[in-house]
Amino acid sequence: MYKKAHSKFICIIVIFAIVMLYPAGCSKTPQNQSPGNEQVKPPELHPIKGFAVFENLDAGIRIQYPENWDIKEGDNGVAFLIPKENTGTVLYEGFNLLYEKMYGIEMSLEKYLEITIDGMKKYMPGFTLIESSESTLGGHPACRIIYLGTHESMEMKFFSMFAIRKGFVYALSFNTLSDQFDAYRETYEKITGSFQFLN
Repeated sequence: MYKKAHSKFICIIVIFAIVMLYPAGCSKTPQNQSPGNEQVKPPELHPIKGFAVFENLDAGIRIQYPENWDIKEGDNGVAFLIPKENTGTVLYEGFNLLYEKMYGIEMSLEKYLEITIDGMKKYMPGFTLIESSESTLGGHPACRIIYLGTHESMEMKFFSMFAIRKGFVYALSFNTLSDQFDAYRETYEKITGSFQFLN
């Protein structure tokens, strides 16, 4: 039983970087196992000019994103996509937020990051880690990485953040063509900075 759950969790980690290139749509989290089961007064919202608000009360999360970006919500996450007329490519570029139950596996954030990077080295063409550092997400310990990868023969650049809270992994990522990445730095920093846990 443990091995089966562990294998499923590791598989989720390994495919995370690939999923980020497509609209959100992961396996469904059972309603009685959703991250947000407790009734707690939500934190105060600090609106960002030009940004819209996304909330998922079942998941217990809130985040802001550029109001002119497209939004695709799945069972275990949401994607905020840069309009294709702004990117000039057929790729999905933008910001993804995924959350997944850890199936009872006890794992430190450091170990999670280690396994994630090992998986990317094996399964993401052209993976190159540029930087890795500690951070916070919604007031909780997190780690953040910036890395390169190749998708459909095009070099992509990624910013990702990970946090573990109440038996769930929260993974946020921004991806775009590498030569456009720096132009969006202020935007993805605002998005990640707006993230809130509602319980």
